[in-house]
Amino acid sequence: MAVHKKKRKEEKSSKRASPTDAMKLIRKWCIEEDMFGQKVEDKNTLWHFVIRYPKGAPKFLDVAQPLGKKDMIVIGAGTKIPFEHMNKMRSLKRKKRDEMLWDLRFLLGNRPTAFSLNEKDGILEGFSNQMIIFFDGLTKDRFMNAVSEVDKSMLLVIWFLHRRFGPPDKKEYDGMMYG
Repeated sequence: MAVHKKKRKEEKSSKRASPTDAMKLIRKWCIEEDMFGQKVEDKNTLWHFVIRYPKGAPKFLDVAQPLGKKDMIVIGAGTKIPFEHMNKMRSLKRKKRDEMLWDLRFLLGNRPTAFSLNEKDGILEGFSNQMIIFFDGLTKDRFMNAVSEVDKSMLLVIWFLHRRFGPPDKKEYDGMMYG
């Protein structure tokens, strides 16, 4: 019974959380799940840190509260596209590149994450996606689901490109969130 009351108190506190309280609560959850990375200095946020997801993965996701947003957090990730894949895109006719980008948009449009494709002349140069949680919906379950969804959207883009162009040379993307 005491565990149930404690859980309700924890969830209730997140609904009325200050930015500092929300950051501490999310940091605590990330430490419990062994995925906390480090705090990031960012002039555009009230607080910002990176997490490793899944646990021990070489890739990072961002968790932040943007300036001017008193009751929301953003979970996001992004990556640059390896030059090898961009060069393979350049070798396609413009119509084929456009079809590929539309296929990618339709794939991501079915996801719960918001996304942005950074492209120039039909060449995908980068990708980012995010989910937003407002404080009145901030629970550990909702947070962990958002982290998982952001990660899955990243994987979909990576797999989409691997399927079309094969995996890029590991040396080129070492250190990037592209595996």
